[in-house]
Amino acid sequence: MAPQDDHLQSLVADLTDRVREELRRELDALMAEARTLAGTERDEAARHARSEAESAAATLVSNAIAAERASAEERLSTASDEARARERQSMLAAAERLLTSIRAIDAGGSLSEVLDELTTGAAAEAGRAALLVRRGNSLKGWAHAGFADEMPEARSIDLPLESAGVLADALESGERRSTAGGDVAEHAQVPAPFTPASADRVGLAVPLMVDGHAVAVLYADDAGAQEAEVPSAWPEHVEVLSRHAGRTLEALTARQTGSRAAAVAADRSRPDAEGARRFARLLISEIKLYHEAQVDEGRRARDLLVRLQPHIERARLLYEERVPPDVRGSADYFDEELVRTLADGDPVLLGKAS
Repeated sequence: MAPQDDHLQSLVADLTDRVREELRRELDALMAEARTLAGTERDEAARHARSEAESAAATLVSNAIAAERASAEERLSTASDEARARERQSMLAAAERLLTSIRAIDAGGSLSEVLDELTTGAAAEAGRAALLVRRGNSLKGWAHAGFADEMPEARSIDLPLESAGVLADALESGERRSTAGGDVAEHAQVPAPFTPASADRVGLAVPLMVDGHAVAVLYADDAGAQEAEVPSAWPEHVEVLSRHAGRTLEALTARQTGSRAAAVAADRSRPDAEGARRFARLLISEIKLYHEAQVDEGRRARDLLVRLQPHIERARLLYEERVPPDVRGSADYFDEELVRTLADGDPVLLGKAS
């Protein structure tokens, strides 16, 4: 081969090598740029996917919270409806119980029956109840209900007024008294055997008023077997029963007086005038029943006529209105009954009215 051809071949080989090198560099640059663009696109795609996932998750959480809130509100509404229904049923049951007790008191045909029904009704409202009547300077048990078996018989209970605490306070004031509020004053204490075992139980004393006079006291507390309810309307219900019983006793006395008076009128022609005697006995017995404390004080002071003069005069007027003069003239049944019933047979105790 000629030298000229060799030189040309060498130039072509050099050029080819330079072109190849240049193409390699360009190709490497293009590949690097392609990889960079691919990485950027992947990052952008990843960010987009993450954003969409976060948005979807937030939607799911929001929907779950909304569903749970709706479910909770529905359950709360149902529970409220059920609670209102139970409350209404409880109120209706309490009203029916109170009405039953009032009807039982109304059905009482005697003082004893009325007092017994009052005690039973109060125990149904509170849990425990006891009725004590005033006899001079003490309170005598009449009946009780709801107490434990070891409770003494009602008629064996005898409490001096000076140590009767809340019972005496209610009797003397003519208003209901309660141990609510943690009052530890002596007059607010509940005497044995009625003292509740737990200090968080409320004791209530309500006077039994007849013709404006406190003739007995009704005690009630929520220390029975049932669970204490707070708040509870039993104190108000017990007071309602006591007030109703007082009015019932007044009406019962009036009916009995009228019946006895009618019997006297129908019996006025009898030679022994037994009707007049019975009527006098009724009138004087009522004075003794409703003014027991004054009777006891008058016997001790020997001045019964002075202490009880207004009551005796009213009874005498009623006696004279109902009993014909010829029957009254045959014997002084009224004064005989004064001595027998009020003075316990001793005329000296009557003294002289001023």
